[in-house]
Amino acid sequence: MTRLDFMVITVVGTKGGVGKTLLACQLASYWHSQGLRVVLLDLDPQGTARRFANAANQAGNSCPTTLGVGGDVRKAIREQAEVYDVVVCDTQGRANAPAVTAVVLADLVLAPCAPTVEDLDALQTSTMEIIEQARGIREDLCGLIVRNQWSAQDTNMSTTVYQALQTEKFPVSRTKIRRLVAFNEAVSAGVAVTSKGRSGAAADLLSLVAEIEGILGIQPVQTPEAVAYA
Repeated sequence: MTRLDFMVITVVGTKGGVGKTLLACQLASYWHSQGLRVVLLDLDPQGTARRFANAANQAGNSCPTTLGVGGDVRKAIREQAEVYDVVVCDTQGRANAPAVTAVVLADLVLAPCAPTVEDLDALQTSTMEIIEQARGIREDLCGLIVRNQWSAQDTNMSTTVYQALQTEKFPVSRTKIRRLVAFNEAVSAGVAVTSKGRSGAAADLLSLVAEIEGILGIQPVQTPEAVAYA
């Protein structure tokens, strides 16, 4: 298995309902399920990611280490990167210094966008404000706009949003993370959707994981679970 010494993934978004925390938790939980040492850093004072971990603990399910970060974000990320294979940062839903710092330190920035005019506007304004501030510090920033909470079938609106996203500086994911009940069920149990068997949601998550690992030049883990969904 060929991997970076460590991998820092930062999920950034400024609009509620775009599925930012769901995306962070699902990715962290999947890599944890593959035997990697994973820590999920919750930079949001609301503690949504920590509630996901609490749900896992109450259900007796294994989940990645989940820590709230309210102080020095740079120090927290660097310290955890010395211990864990994967650091996933779930940022607060606003343009602030901790979010910019988490973006600057990321190997890959994920910016989720749902197929609505409101989500598109938020991504193009306040979310991109965070990213542009980070670019002022680190020009080689690598990112991916993730089509998250997407409709199963293309609509006029989703097509319009997708076309508009093509004009942004980050590429748009080939994968569509669809708005499916299986994701809500997995969140309630504090697990990756792949742990609940074959489903369209599991296929979506695995597709995005493959896309992320491809961007970073990482050879994927070929566990029995991963092979079963191939």
